[in-house]
Amino acid sequence: MAPRKNNQPASWELDASSPAPKGETRVRRSYCVTDLVTGPAPGIETVHDIALYAARTHGTKKAYASRKVERMIDEEKEITKTLPNGEKKTETKKWTYFVLSGFKWITYNEFLERVRAVGSGLRELGVGEEGETMFNIYAQTQ
Repeated sequence: MAPRKNNQPASWELDASSPAPKGETRVRRSYCVTDLVTGPAPGIETVHDIALYAARTHGTKKAYASRKVERMIDEEKEITKTLPNGEKKTETKKWTYFVLSGFKWITYNEFLERVRAVGSGLRELGVGEEGETMFNIYAQTQ
């Protein structure tokens, strides 16, 4: 690597003067950040902590919104594809459009209530009783 003007490290090389550890690259982060940040704010370490903080600081402000599918519109359209050999092929494709309702908002406080209800339900089901439990929640998307 060519030396920089006045032998100064790049702004993203924190320890440019120290050699890179064997088999690794040198640490790269902003020169003005000498201590790594491990959380968004002191005392926030879990997703539950984020919900508590948001409810405490933003309370009755709008937080999250959802919309209902009022109706679905199905249409068939003919599209023309060009095949690799240059031949054109016409196909009929089905398209589905969604007509959605207006936004229905909940506040940060209401969100915290829902988080607590879901957490209580998971605890009732036994999630987390025997150490760390991993699980996924899947939902249909449209």
